[in-house]
Amino acid sequence: MFNISKLKSQEGFTLIELMVVVAIIGILAAVAVPNYQKYQAKARQAEAKGFLSAMYTAEQTQYSEQTTYSACLAALGFDPAPVTAGSSRAKQYYAVGFDDGAAKGSACGSGASHNGDCQYTTYSGDTPQGAQCAAGQAITRWDSLDTVGTKLADASKNLTGTSLTYKTFSIASSGFITPAGQIDTWTVNENKGIVQLSNGLQ
Repeated sequence: MFNISKLKSQEGFTLIELMVVVAIIGILAAVAVPNYQKYQAKARQAEAKGFLSAMYTAEQTQYSEQTTYSACLAALGFDPAPVTAGSSRAKQYYAVGFDDGAAKGSACGSGASHNGDCQYTTYSGDTPQGAQCAAGQAITRWDSLDTVGTKLADASKNLTGTSLTYKTFSIASSGFITPAGQIDTWTVNENKGIVQLSNGLQ
């Protein structure tokens, strides 16, 4: 009798109680997951701003030495995802650089010190290296290397708002930062004005 009474006093949860707990967990998840995804997306935007800040510095160094800006970012030493010893190439969510139209502009430099499309500067006594700076992937622009959902930012398609002359530039960084969002695009100019052209959080 003692054992039976003891067992009766050890009652478990009812089905209704369990359903209430599951419902509460579901509500909390519905609120927390979108907020977490938005936080992730905002953190990814820091990548674009970092790329543009580094590009700005490289261009200003080029201008101080050669009195012209350049579309040949590889020659300027900018690589958004360098390979380190013993590791694979770093991931990146944003495509960065100039679109092909801006890289092939005709208003760059003066005299014989610059080629017609701003892709390189002919240094005194050196052989021009124009072939190494033809507009394209890993030269004047870089595609993104990582997807959000199924979307990958293609630099040749997604870089908008870029331009270049010997004394002005606008460089873009574009990427997908949420699975269902639109392209997120930022630009920087020679005055270090960083502007968001399209908001990928929407």
